[in-house]
Amino acid sequence: MIIEERDYRVRHGKLAEFIGLYSQHGLPIQKEHLGKFLGYFTTDIGELNHVVAWWQYDSLGDREARRERMAADPRWTDYLKMTNGMLDVQRSRILAGFIRWALTDGQRYAAQLGYAPLPKEVVALELEAIKRVKQ
Repeated sequence: MIIEERDYRVRHGKLAEFIGLYSQHGLPIQKEHLGKFLGYFTTDIGELNHVVAWWQYDSLGDREARRERMAADPRWTDYLKMTNGMLDVQRSRILAGFIRWALTDGQRYAAQLGYAPLPKEVVALELEAIKRVKQ
């Protein structure tokens, strides 16, 4: 399992319009094609005019296949035309660092957070899987 964070810096004065178009047109298409939708956030403190989306996938291969299917959807192409010129910067990150922490140091907090610690064998398998994600 991987989590992709997509961070978009929206041009000044365009944030509300972008969010409206995304909510009405982009997000429904993505929910149909992509992995599990984890959330959509805007910034209020720090660097403004950002929107961040988190998506969960089974693997990088799963992500790639799903994004290819979405890119082939004519509705997605139409949505991209609607938002053309609204974004300054787009970044995408795979959040493997947190997963590694949750599997190692984070295990000591499992009980107090209401979770059962993972068996060592499961942790070892998941850490090996993370190594393959970086390749």
